[in-house]
Amino acid sequence: MLTPHHASMSATLAQIVGHQQGHHGWSQLYAALHHLHRLQHPPLRRLLETCWQRRPHISDVHLITLLSIAVRDLALRHGDHISVFRPDLTMPQRSDLLANLLTEHEDSLADAASDHSNSFTGARRFLVPQLLLGHFAARHNLTDVRYLDLGTSIGLMPRQLNSRTVFEQFAPDLTWRPGQPAYVDIPLSARYGVDAHPLPTLDWIRSCYGPSTYYQDRFSELLWSLDQTADVHVDINALNILDLPRLARHIRDRQINAVTVSMVLYQYDDITRRRVIAAVVESLTTPGILLTMEPAHGLLQPGCHIDAYLAGSHKPIPVAAVSDAHFIGHATAEPGLAHILEPTISRRSA
Repeated sequence: MLTPHHASMSATLAQIVGHQQGHHGWSQLYAALHHLHRLQHPPLRRLLETCWQRRPHISDVHLITLLSIAVRDLALRHGDHISVFRPDLTMPQRSDLLANLLTEHEDSLADAASDHSNSFTGARRFLVPQLLLGHFAARHNLTDVRYLDLGTSIGLMPRQLNSRTVFEQFAPDLTWRPGQPAYVDIPLSARYGVDAHPLPTLDWIRSCYGPSTYYQDRFSELLWSLDQTADVHVDINALNILDLPRLARHIRDRQINAVTVSMVLYQYDDITRRRVIAAVVESLTTPGILLTMEPAHGLLQPGCHIDAYLAGSHKPIPVAAVSDAHFIGHATAEPGLAHILEPTISRRSA
């Protein structure tokens, strides 16, 4: 008999294995994890239980991705384990290799999954915040936008904002329906980012990219974007956003009036997500805005939905839905987009 925790994990593993896009190279490892979990593989069970004890608010899907990243990080650092990602392996072969790896490195994998986050840093995810924050500032006649990115990883999104070069490189691959809002510079006076300790390294971020040509291309975009924005200063601090009093002070002390949180809140249960959002909106300087960008159905289906919250309000305003969480494909305007856009600025045709 499975405990409720393990039963929920088993169901989530079954769903994530069937993801329509195959998670670009991760699905075979997910399938092996699912197989071992069904067999009640003792090291895997203990590893999961250790993580649940250390991180009681973690979502199943985040723990699955974290464990997979920890395995990939170990494999990249110790070449003798990299064969677990070979695409030509049969399910029994991959499961046997993974079982041996989990048995040998149970403690170190548990530590990695307990102490880190899924720090995948998409180079294209700034495309929508660039437009929405620019229009929000214009609509409210803001000349001083003090911006904070939660779960910032290496601070790529704060660096990319207002880079017309990077925007024009990636924007053509995201088609807006009915049409892309016009590009507007954001009057940024300060750029901040926070992430939990330990702040992710580029090596850890590389491990968050799957074993496929698709992910190699996405990682190359990240490196190119870092090079293009190397001269931009971002003040990054180690701060766990679940420390709500400290998060609120951080926002108030810096008079933050614009916040983004991208592919972070799905990592936690619903109550925790709502508490984080409440701490942010109640601390923002007015007029202020929070943009949340979260994967559709918690990474179990393709896509991403984007909501806005105005300072002092807990009510989400749906502004856009994106067909792919890597922001390649199309973005569909939601009814709430009109609340954000500056009405005097026209849209660019798709």
